[in-house]
Amino acid sequence: MRRRGTDAGYLFLIDHAGRGAEIPADEVELLTGRPVVGSVTVPEGGVAVVREPVAEPSGE
Repeated sequence: MRRRGTDAGYLFLIDHAGRGAEIPADEVELLTGRPVVGSVTVPEGGVAVVREPVAEPSGE
């Protein structure tokens, strides 16, 4: 699930299948405080919450 605010976006990831997954993302994983560059690994049966940058309007 992805939610966007005015200052940041938030990506909520839950592994219900118990297989783990690598998901494209960038910025910081909030539960661990670790930087995320390119992707975040969701552990088997685990969760991750990533704060993402908000894209600037293109102005075109």
